[in-house]
Amino acid sequence: MNEALPFYKAGNQARNELMTLATAWGYKNNIMIKKTFAEGIEFFSGETLAETDLSQMIFSCSTDFASDYEPQRQPFDQLHNLTGAPGWHWANHQFEGQHRRGDNVIQGFNMIVLDVDGTASRDLVHEMLQDFTFMTYTTKRHRMVDEATRRVGPDRFRVVIPMQYELHLDKTDYQQFMNNVMEWLPFDIDEGANQRERKWLSNPDSEHHYNMQGALLDPIRFIPKTSRNLSHQKQMTELKDLNNLERWFAERMAMGNRNNQMIRFAMALSDSGMLY
Repeated sequence: MNEALPFYKAGNQARNELMTLATAWGYKNNIMIKKTFAEGIEFFSGETLAETDLSQMIFSCSTDFASDYEPQRQPFDQLHNLTGAPGWHWANHQFEGQHRRGDNVIQGFNMIVLDVDGTASRDLVHEMLQDFTFMTYTTKRHRMVDEATRRVGPDRFRVVIPMQYELHLDKTDYQQFMNNVMEWLPFDIDEGANQRERKWLSNPDSEHHYNMQGALLDPIRFIPKTSRNLSHQKQMTELKDLNNLERWFAERMAMGNRNNQMIRFAMALSDSGMLY
């Protein structure tokens, strides 16, 4: 590199500064730079990120549990036609040979899917995610009535969040990526969402909700081996004494918006069932 790139100086400080500038430039120009180590050798890789088109959401679907997963690219605001149809299975990845298994996953996805299984109310999640574009739909066990006690069960639903970029992650990086997302969110998620081959079932009786006014989720901070992710992990460590909901608001509080964030925090506590 020293011979081929005269501007790549020999000193570590100059090299680190150059890579920091390159990473910052790459982020502004939709280029992701990763750094890895193997046997003491430092490796850099770069990848151009394609921006997500909301009319071209990536998924596959089938009426079979594992076979015939037809690849699709469809508008995000029409997704309820699939999630509300009877008897369909779907995944946010596509598969070689249309057979759903881990080894057949084709890299490339532009939305994440989360299961909220009785750990938070729909109103709370809608409130927390109002700054983002997202969609929710209820599952078959949503507010199921207990036959013995006649008590109504908790909210059970899925959250679909389109991302700002289309990502291509292998099995290990996808698992860590989704773990980072779930750690960041202010409500608990079914951990099975970190599997690329994971599928979800439609519900013909579902209630769906769209928020199309928010921004697309920027996924770069959650991608392992990137400088943005290192900064994100450092911030999470600094706020480790707070629970997820407290941390969610703490990292958004800045001079000029503290009152608004405190009001939203109080409303979130109320939505979660706490008394005055």
